[in-house]
Amino acid sequence: MPTPNAGAAKQGSQQIRLSWSGGGTNGRPLDHLEIRVDGGGWENVGTASGSRVVGNGYNQTHSIQVRAFDTAGQVSGITSASATTDAPAAAVTVSRGSSAVGQPNCSHSSCAYIKVDLTNFAPNTTVTCNAINTSTGPIPGSFTVSTDGSGRGSRQSSAYFGYPTGRVEVTCGGVTGRRDPWV
Repeated sequence: MPTPNAGAAKQGSQQIRLSWSGGGTNGRPLDHLEIRVDGGGWENVGTASGSRVVGNGYNQTHSIQVRAFDTAGQVSGITSASATTDAPAAAVTVSRGSSAVGQPNCSHSSCAYIKVDLTNFAPNTTVTCNAINTSTGPIPGSFTVSTDGSGRGSRQSSAYFGYPTGRVEVTCGGVTGRRDPWV
């Protein structure tokens, strides 16, 4: 008996489309197909091709197994397919750290060190960050942030900013976050 077909493909960023179809006949008509989704129980889906959308989040792997039965009760081999939803996008959150009042050119009460929080970056890596004042250009003092096993990291830099209505952008590993306005 010919082996049926199974497919799995991303549909959007948080769902997987699982599909199935018969693999033809070998002298006996197809009686029915059965599918098993994510290792659950076998389900009779008749003889027609079909698909089902599953998933509801990031980093989810979903699978399908398909087998065919002919009218004599013979069972085909099992065909499998699986796919994984997208990883969430990396993000940089920029905030005011502790006060930097008293540092050179920093006397306004809004003057503070630049703090960043990283989420959804590669786990256990070190990421280089650079800050800019969107009005005047780069803020001296690139810095690095180490991420933990879940891709999160946080650090207050030695760079500071003190323009209350200004905007700070920090780019870490190619991902940019902003604080607008600073205060």
